[in-house]
Amino acid sequence: MASSLSDAYQSIKAVLDIFKQPHEPTADVPSKQTLLQAAEKVKADAAKIGLMCSNSTPPEDQLISLATALQQSCVAFCILCHTLTAVAGPTLRQELLKLAQSLVNPCLMLVKEMSSGKDLKPYVVGLMCSNSTPPEDQLISLATALQQSCVAFCILCHTLTAVAGPTLRQELLKLAQSLVNPCLMLVKEMSSGKDLKPYVGLIWDGVSAVPKSSFDNKTCMFKGLAGVMVVIKDTSRELEELKADQQQQQQQSEYEPIDSSSSQQQPPQPPAAAAVSDLDYDGGEMSSSEMQLLEGSMQLIAAAADVLKAFGKALLQGPELQLGSESLDSWESCLFHSRHLRRAVEDLGAAMYPPQDVEEVAGAAQAVFEITELMIDECPCGDQIGSEQLGTLAAALTAAHGGGS
Repeated sequence: MASSLSDAYQSIKAVLDIFKQPHEPTADVPSKQTLLQAAEKVKADAAKIGLMCSNSTPPEDQLISLATALQQSCVAFCILCHTLTAVAGPTLRQELLKLAQSLVNPCLMLVKEMSSGKDLKPYVVGLMCSNSTPPEDQLISLATALQQSCVAFCILCHTLTAVAGPTLRQELLKLAQSLVNPCLMLVKEMSSGKDLKPYVGLIWDGVSAVPKSSFDNKTCMFKGLAGVMVVIKDTSRELEELKADQQQQQQQSEYEPIDSSSSQQQPPQPPAAAAVSDLDYDGGEMSSSEMQLLEGSMQLIAAAADVLKAFGKALLQGPELQLGSESLDSWESCLFHSRHLRRAVEDLGAAMYPPQDVEEVAGAAQAVFEITELMIDECPCGDQIGSEQLGTLAAALTAAHGGGS
């Protein structure tokens, strides 16, 4: 018996190493039926772990006993597969290795998570139904267990909607869908005999999203504002790089000597080289007026970012947002405007690349200004920010918009 879960895990992981060495020729080549029986033993041991360790953690000695049984059945199956390599050509040897991996890798994940207290049913379904079809009663039992887990999770999410505003309700629905939809695919395919590990992976992607999710209105509002801030920061960084590139081009053009005779003697560019250079977008050097628009737009975006930062800080420092309260409605409206601001900032950033369209730049800049001004006017956190800081933010926004126009 393994002395710890870690020992069992390492033993299962190491068993695949036997495929790195050739097997000596033998007369005792296992039959297909023997392999099937060994695989069923692995599935049975995995099912025990799924049953006893889902949403609970048994005593340490019981965990080790379960892991040891799975380790031994995995080793036995891999030894049988390796024995077959004694009479196998390169292609069959590769298939036997893949077969062993298809059973060993999910078992490793199962042993790794068996003490976590998580729901392990997706692992068990993936193991027991991958590349084979268990009996009908076993399929129904597995599907029912997974169904019960999905229903329990969705009920918990729905219970939270009793105190949730529109944005949080939408997030809770998305969270439930991220777990339920891959479970539907898994149940749909569990009698097909296909490899189900990709579906199990999708389910665990949904599970991993749970700790990162918001479960109260305030956190959900802040997460939405933070997403807008990420886009604004990315746009600002992009425009900083554009400005630096333009300044570098201008410096090169100022100090680069012009030799008309050498340029006339330069051979024409081959078509292939021309095609490669055409893949890189180069709008050319900006004029002085275009550089002014770029700098003015950067100031306007920075002013809008300052407003969002102040709002986000005030939101975190403010009280909880209760369903039905005026403050929650105000923050919902603020988040709605911020999403429009994100699109306006993206449009303004895209309009900065030469050759610029002055009307397009003006329209995008006006949208950034008006949306941000509206957010200040409808500020849901005036008490937290203070009238003086709000006035300063509004003045900076107006100055930035006037300077860029």
